[in-house]
Amino acid sequence: LLNEGVYFSLDSCKTWHSRSNGLPNNPSIKSLSVRANCILGVTASNEIYLTTDFGGNWNEVTNGLPVTLSDPVVKYHSSGIAFLASGRNIYRSPDFGVTWFLNFTVPQGVRILSLSFDTNSVLYAGCDNGFVYKSGYTMIPVELVSFNSTYSNNIVSLLWSTATELNN
Repeated sequence: LLNEGVYFSLDSCKTWHSRSNGLPNNPSIKSLSVRANCILGVTASNEIYLTTDFGGNWNEVTNGLPVTLSDPVVKYHSSGIAFLASGRNIYRSPDFGVTWFLNFTVPQGVRILSLSFDTNSVLYAGCDNGFVYKSGYTMIPVELVSFNSTYSNNIVSLLWSTATELNN
């Protein structure tokens, strides 16, 4: 709904309920990306908002992002890692969108219009020059807590522990 925030429905779209607490007054939301209970939203004024309670409370996220964003696009990976494209830069957030790090950049003069993942979790960026750029960043289906190696008697031992694993 233009300039009215975010709404949700629990009855196959028969009735709608506002979920805009914390968003600016009369926000125009131009894109959303959803993963579990987290939703990233982009306003028409290029602000990024995050909710971690299905839209109950929204907070603007800026940690690690430039002050001015250019037509941002957001996309969650199935692991919960979030990606945000702005202009020619793609930022990555390992914590569902709370903090951001520059991940990669497409050539000068090119603007990213869309983000998508293939079945192997490779990130692609569709751009205004008609090209699609493939990220060098490929998701692995684990979140490492620790990773150690030792070398003894011509044998290398690898020891690791994971916080989460997908498709194991």
